Amino acid sequence: MMQNNAWTFQGKEVEEVPLGYEGFVYLIKTPCGKLYIGQKKFNFKKTKTVKGAKVRRTVESDWRDYYGSSEEVKQLVVELGAENFKREILYFCQTKSVMNYIESALILSTGALLSEQYLNKWVSIKINASTVVGKISPHSAFPAFELIERPVKPKRIKK
Repeated sequence: MMQNNAWTFQGKEVEEVPLGYEGFVYLIKTPCGKLYIGQKKFNFKKTKTVKGAKVRRTVESDWRDYYGSSEEVKQLVVELGAENFKREILYFCQTKSVMNYIESALILSTGALLSEQYLNKWVSIKINASTVVGKISPHSAFPAFELIERPVKPKRIKK
């Protein structure tokens, strides 16, 4: 049975990190009808010093319990209860650049910064075209993206 506040993608609950994806772009729906667009990485690199040498490893992020970087959204989760929020993954992304592009494009195309319906308050982006060309196909009916996926190289993740 699906939890009320589980991450979903195309109506199905997401429980595991899909192989080959760095993160996702999402939409959070609050019980009061407000919306929030964001992005989240599945993993992050952690560095620790072992016998004087820095050792980097990849660990899973807090994506399962994540409700965005917005302080307003976080406060609403505390006040209204996490179980009352809907968290929908809109796009799985293989690179950080693609996540940045899609998140920013959605925020700008929906007018989220100007709309009372959205809780987004800022957007910041710096992307080199070479990091997204060939990874996203041109689109005419925005915000429908067709992602161009590359072959997957499995990574070992420590939990």
